[in-house]
Amino acid sequence: MYDYKKITDYILYLRRECGLSVSVHTSETDNFLLGTPIASFNIHENPYCILIKSSKDACLNCVKKQCRVLEKAKKIGPYVGTCHAGVTEFVYPICHNDTVFGFLSVSGYAIDGSQKVRSCSEKYDIDKNALLSAYGSLKRELPSREYVDTLVFPLLDMIELAYAKHVSASTTSNTFFDAVATYIRRNYTLDLTSESLCRHFSCSRSHLSHTFNAHAGKTIREFINDLRVESAKVMLKSSDLTIAEIATSLGYTDPNYFTGVFKRITGKSPTSYKREGN
Repeated sequence: MYDYKKITDYILYLRRECGLSVSVHTSETDNFLLGTPIASFNIHENPYCILIKSSKDACLNCVKKQCRVLEKAKKIGPYVGTCHAGVTEFVYPICHNDTVFGFLSVSGYAIDGSQKVRSCSEKYDIDKNALLSAYGSLKRELPSREYVDTLVFPLLDMIELAYAKHVSASTTSNTFFDAVATYIRRNYTLDLTSESLCRHFSCSRSHLSHTFNAHAGKTIREFINDLRVESAKVMLKSSDLTIAEIATSLGYTDPNYFTGVFKRITGKSPTSYKREGN
C-alpha cells in the first residue's frame, strides 16, 4: 500500500513553508482520491472562498464550475485562470497515462477580480462590504509559473504513483454502498441528510441505513462528521482560519456544535488541537 503520509506531508509543506494554497479536486468518475487521505485537501483555505460558499447556491455553483475547470485542464493541460468569484488560480490536471482523474489547484490570488466580487454579492445576497474585505485578504502578487511548477510537479508525480499502485492492487466493486459512500465523500460539506440521499438514490431510508451501517460500521451522520473532522484537522494545521470559518467551510452552521463534534471524535477541542500542533 502506498504511504499517503508522504503526499499529505508534502501538501502541508507547500502550504506552510512555501505559501502555496494547494487543494486537490476529483473528477465525477473518480473513486481513488476520494478514498484516500488526500481527499481532506479539497477545500480552498481562505476566508473569501469560505464566505462565498456560505451561500448554498454559491457553493453548488462552485462545485459545478469545478467540472468545467477539469474539462479545460483535460484539453489544454496546466493553465492559470480566474474563477467565477474572482479568485485567480494555477490549475494542473492529475493523470495517469491518458486518464485524468482530478486536478490540483494553487489558489488564493486577487488579480483584478473586484467586479466579480460585486456580482457575487448581488447574485448570492452576501454583504458586499464583508465580501470585499475578505477578498482584500487574498494575495495580490502572483508567483512565477516556473516557481509553482517546480514545487507542484513532484506532488503530481507522487499522486500518479499512488494511483498506479491503487489500480494494480484494486478489485472491481460497484455496490450500492460504494456509490453512496463516494457521493458522500464528494459532497460532505453540503447539507446531506438521509432523506436527501434516499431521494438521490431512489431507495428507502431503512435500506440505506441498514446497508451503510453493515458496510461502514457507523451511521451516515458519523461518516460525514468523520470526513469533516479530518478536513478540519488539515485546516487547523495549515491555515490561520478561525474556528467559525472552518466550521462554515465544512457545512456546520453553529461553530459550537462543530467544536463539540470535533472534541468528541478527537478528544481535543479545535483550539487545543491547533495549539499542540498535532
